Amino acid sequence: MKKLIYVLSVIFAVLLVQGAYDVFRNGDSGDAITLSNDNVEEAVARVFENEGINSCKSDIEAFYFYGTRYLGEEEKRTILDELADKMGINNIYEYSENRTDNGSEAVLTKEGAFSLVTIKLITYEIPEKENVISLRQYISVNMSIRDSIKSGLYYKNKLGEILNDMTKELEQNDTMETYGNDRILSLSIKGDTYGRISTEGQKSIAKEILDGLDAEVVFEYLPGEKSDVGGENVSDSGYCIYAYTKSLGEYMVIGNNKINVNIVYSYDEENNLTTLHVASPIVNYDY
Repeated sequence: MKKLIYVLSVIFAVLLVQGAYDVFRNGDSGDAITLSNDNVEEAVARVFENEGINSCKSDIEAFYFYGTRYLGEEEKRTILDELADKMGINNIYEYSENRTDNGSEAVLTKEGAFSLVTIKLITYEIPEKENVISLRQYISVNMSIRDSIKSGLYYKNKLGEILNDMTKELEQNDTMETYGNDRILSLSIKGDTYGRISTEGQKSIAKEILDGLDAEVVFEYLPGEKSDVGGENVSDSGYCIYAYTKSLGEYMVIGNNKINVNIVYSYDEENNLTTLHVASPIVNYDY
């Protein structure tokens, strides 16, 4: 169990992510955080391999504001093709364009043996007045990579660099000032271990992770209790903790409390697996 604690602590220490809710950044730079050249990626990957962590998974998510101008179908396809090419995705992928309740989305999907990538150019149509509609364009990228923390860290950095470059032109006009600099770039890590962990065991693991991050507990919820942050009940077999550390650059605010670390447990009774989810600022997916 201490192996799992150590591995997840090392991984989470290199994460700097921006999530939903009211998020604040230390410093003025909106650039993606690039890992230093001290082979952190290789070291983390080596630890996972050496310690035999099972079913590890990296999830990269990006959501970037892409302006307000009209984009035709061919232009959307070109933008997604170019983004895929810069990410190293070949041209053997699925493409579609669909209407939604409040606009449309062009979608590129590529599934590999150990990964799934979905890239979207989402158009929101916002009624301003009679016969007048304004547009908001967003680029959305979701990547899931199995059994490769090294690839997860690499693509998180690479994707941030690509999207920052693609949206640089927006910073040179008043678009950002008017509509905001909406950017989310995150990497979440999930680690599995066999067996059910007691609540006291979960607390102990969480404490060691938080100690490694020099984080202080803000909210703590025992199995079955209702969270004041997400509003959902913590699972009957899980333990949930929200904390804050100065070592991570972004945080969200709940009331007067800063939060940028969330540790959650889930248990799969059928397969007898406990999954430890570590995220910043909070876990924002079903588990």
